[in-house]
Amino acid sequence: MAWRSAGFARTFSALRPTPAAQIRKRLLPSEGPALYIIGGADAWLRGRALRTVASHHLGEQPAPYRRRRLNGLRTKRDQLESAARTVSFEGAPVVIVENATRLVQPPRTKAGRRLGEAFLGLVTEPPGKTVIAVEWERDPDRRRKEWRALGKALAAAVKEKRAVAVDADPPPESRMPAWIRSAAGERGLALPDGGAELLAERFGSDLRRQTNEIEKLLAFTGDDGAGAVSMADMEAVLGGGSLRDRFRFTNSVERGDTAQALEALDRLLGEGEHPTVLLPLLYRTLVRLQLAQAWKPGRESLAGAVGAPPRVAEDLRRTAARFTPADLRRLLREAAATDLRLKSSSLDGRAALTALAGKPGRAGEGGRGSGRPDG
Repeated sequence: MAWRSAGFARTFSALRPTPAAQIRKRLLPSEGPALYIIGGADAWLRGRALRTVASHHLGEQPAPYRRRRLNGLRTKRDQLESAARTVSFEGAPVVIVENATRLVQPPRTKAGRRLGEAFLGLVTEPPGKTVIAVEWERDPDRRRKEWRALGKALAAAVKEKRAVAVDADPPPESRMPAWIRSAAGERGLALPDGGAELLAERFGSDLRRQTNEIEKLLAFTGDDGAGAVSMADMEAVLGGGSLRDRFRFTNSVERGDTAQALEALDRLLGEGEHPTVLLPLLYRTLVRLQLAQAWKPGRESLAGAVGAPPRVAEDLRRTAARFTPADLRRLLREAAATDLRLKSSSLDGRAALTALAGKPGRAGEGGRGSGRPDG
């Protein structure tokens, strides 16, 4: 089972993982010893965490022989042992093992077993002041005997405060605007109302891209490296006037605001956006309406259930209440059928998409369910 569905923090809760964004608060004493387990689905977060660990323990001007990088896909026991246990004249080593799944789930061979035993030994009895940081993406098979022993050793190391687990999963969709605002604020950039949501809508959970776009906006503000941007600035810098209209389009459908949804859609189509590109945005919104309608108060919040910020989740819930469950199922089937026809026939995409986009807002005009699709 990959943790992309379960989440690193939940899968490895026994290791008390800290979010990658907060790693500086959990760094161990710079002189070592220290062990870091860095895992999760976002490669950019994992890489940044590794660099943070290395700079903390190596200092601003690291001695050339202390940093030791290994590729876990090819590392052998002797290489791991030598890198971790050989002290240079400049001090204890800082060992960075990338792609390290083989260390925690070794191949079922004699060499693999020796590699796993070597890593378990380093966790159980740290060599001197050595610092070790291992990074992996794929969830090891925790049913295997090797993991049971290693898992207990890692949990003990965390409890004894000589190891830190780092969660490098991206934030869920509902928390992306908050992550974007925080990342911008850390760099001295003030985003306008709706700016973080626009970035989230445009670039999703691609944290590397989000960070690059924030840096681009920051550079736009001037040489002082700090400032604020407007929505118009964002449209100009991010490229394409359709960015704001995409956000307006989906936001209006979520609120059931037919007039604004159709106005934004008309602008998008007028700018050359193709209906086959816009229809998935509408379909995604319809799915979230269905999730909001099915939500019941309990363990999971409404925002968590629909994958949206609380304000947007409430808009979805109010719009969804205008439909019966059967109505929403029919509307989703109509959207899927429209997508197929757009790709396989000469259907008028503008007319079909306009008809679909207006139905969430018109659903309540004649009472519950009056927005039922034809057929």
